[in-house]
Amino acid sequence: MTLVSALAACTPQPIPVPAAEPLHAGIHVELFQLRSDVAERGAQVRVINGSDIDLVITSLTFADDWFVGEAVRDRTSTIPAGRAVDLRFDLPESACEDEPDAASRTSRVTLDLEGGGTATVDVADLLGFTTLIHQKECLRHDLARVATLKWTAFTPSAAPLPAELQLGTTPSGGTESAALVEVQTTNLPQFADQPAPFLLALTVTGTDAATLLSVPIVPLRCDPHAVNGRQARHRVQRARRGRRRLRSRRGRGPRGDARGDPPLGRRPVRVRPGLTGLSRPPALTRLSPQGPAGSPARRSAGRSA
Repeated sequence: MTLVSALAACTPQPIPVPAAEPLHAGIHVELFQLRSDVAERGAQVRVINGSDIDLVITSLTFADDWFVGEAVRDRTSTIPAGRAVDLRFDLPESACEDEPDAASRTSRVTLDLEGGGTATVDVADLLGFTTLIHQKECLRHDLARVATLKWTAFTPSAAPLPAELQLGTTPSGGTESAALVEVQTTNLPQFADQPAPFLLALTVTGTDAATLLSVPIVPLRCDPHAVNGRQARHRVQRARRGRRRLRSRRGRGPRGDARGDPPLGRRPVRVRPGLTGLSRPPALTRLSPQGPAGSPARRSAGRSA
């Protein structure tokens, strides 16, 4: 879920980092994240060897002020001259206490080279994914002082009626408060009667009683990926049986027929609108945790969780 917050905090101090030493001419590093890395909190350092010699890296260390400790990849990798190799590692836990601001933050990679050499270089996150991870995880960290949020129940529906999700809030007993502003859609469901974010306008304090909020939803798309229920399964099964009969009439062929039909399972299947199952809940967004009256803001807008 995507959240926006503002909490009070002390002035952060930067974490000391050794002075950077340059790599050989023609060798560059970049920080990025693949789609397959997101769920496992992984990241990649791409080492681009534009020199005329092979580069052998025996270990890699990633250090960033917005993450706790260092991430070490203790594995030998060879990057031939003129080639680029991606080195994957797991990100450390986000630092959510006394971390520096964006202007003072440093992010560096240290490469241990074959033969005993070492190079420490600043690394740029051109995608900005580490900023989003830090925002999301630190918002969750800050919000835990006020309450925990959880999708607690799902009630299916028949078309064209909306289904219903229940959002539960469990206060943690603290003295701070949080404003639940809105819930945003994902690419699968949307809200009944309004395509815009679903407005909540609820303030939760740490001493409140637990609450349940009902959120009406309808499928944004009606293919089996979005509508995961008995109705969709039966439609898919009937469509596949029809394709098999068509294949047997036209002739045999590997994953298709002699006329070049696409493989089974790759053609679009239409299903009737209705929501009997949900593969991904909508995103809770723009949550504004609030500290005691008059306290300065801690987290900036745009935080996601």
